[in-house]
Amino acid sequence: MKPIYPGLFQSSSLVANQFILVDGAQSLVVDVGLPGYGRQLLGNMRKVGIDPRELTAILITHADGDHFGALAEIRSVNSAPVYASPQEAEAIQKGVSSRALKPKGFQKLFYGVIAPLYRPSPGIVDHLLEAGQILPFWGGLEVLDTRGHTPQHVSFFAREHGVLFSGDSIQIVGNKLLPSSGGNTWDEELARRSFEMQLALQPTVICGGHGIWIR
Repeated sequence: MKPIYPGLFQSSSLVANQFILVDGAQSLVVDVGLPGYGRQLLGNMRKVGIDPRELTAILITHADGDHFGALAEIRSVNSAPVYASPQEAEAIQKGVSSRALKPKGFQKLFYGVIAPLYRPSPGIVDHLLEAGQILPFWGGLEVLDTRGHTPQHVSFFAREHGVLFSGDSIQIVGNKLLPSSGGNTWDEELARRSFEMQLALQPTVICGGHGIWIR
């Protein structure tokens, strides 16, 4: 696996990205992917030199099945603490999404087809995140309040490196950046504000749930 940035690697579970970060003795993952893809993520950790049993932390951006679905699988081989915001954590621990979808037209059919992929088992969350909190990883990961896609979506920004882990708060379409919108977006106005706030940080790398952007 080739790094996106020194120490930073991309994994994938069919439709969504997960990110593996190695920093000296610390190692963590941001989001864990769909149910059933835990083994693949664990295998990718080994490929980049991480013993999954020694993972430092698991960070979850929001409670959609393609972002936390494999959590129970990952935790079955290690006890790395899991971090999420309070509302998203509540949903994760019930094994549900943190908001109802609002699909229209073709989206109704599409969401109906893929729904079986998104049925995760409940997962344990050990630490509740607050906006502005600095996590002690990779020189300091700042927790950003990026609600809109879901009620309490968070992103993680490594200012020292200019790397933003944006979950689904930023859509990456080719080389174009857009706010979350459509039937899977809880509040489009809040999503737009979260999008603009993150771009104002001028990240050099955006690690999104469904794409990667490099300035």
